[in-house]
Amino acid sequence: MVLHSARFDGGDVIDKVDRTYIRTTCDHVVKPKQQDEMIKRWPPREIFTLESHCPFFSNPEQLVELLIKASASTCPNQ
Repeated sequence: MVLHSARFDGGDVIDKVDRTYIRTTCDHVVKPKQQDEMIKRWPPREIFTLESHCPFFSNPEQLVELLIKASASTCPNQ
């Protein structure tokens, strides 16, 4: 499977990039267990969870709120 073989090349520099993950608990494409594996392999600074499958359609307002939170915490001086 593609997710199991994904690699992030970039040496030590890649670990300096702030990451935020928005986990979707009802996703049928990238199942929650697979999302947890992705989080474990490349840990983000923070994780948000949505009770949704496809938040762009099912819960766009909450998705926007989380994106704003994530960007504000990543770029506090912006």
